[in-house]
Amino acid sequence: MTNDKLDTSFLSDESEAVYGDEALARLILKAQEHHQHAVDQLQLVVSQTDKGIRLGDADDAIVFEKGSDKCKGFRAGVQIALQIIGTFPIKITGPGEDA
Repeated sequence: MTNDKLDTSFLSDESEAVYGDEALARLILKAQEHHQHAVDQLQLVVSQTDKGIRLGDADDAIVFEKGSDKCKGFRAGVQIALQIIGTFPIKITGPGEDA
């Protein structure tokens, strides 16, 4: 296994102010809520190590039994996904507030 890091060179550390109206702010807040819901669901999968994982509700659902290698591997993949997703990249500030 190598110690290669994820290439994030395309990302900028600088923030850029963007101005918009209330409709844009509402759209950003909805996107932020969606992002947080997805992160919460993924964190739930990672944190519930005392349970197995079931993908779907039908009879043909994929099931990973608690403690199995597949269950551990799936949780590891979810942890990687959480690292890649990271925090929501947009912050809303009011007039006169620093971003």
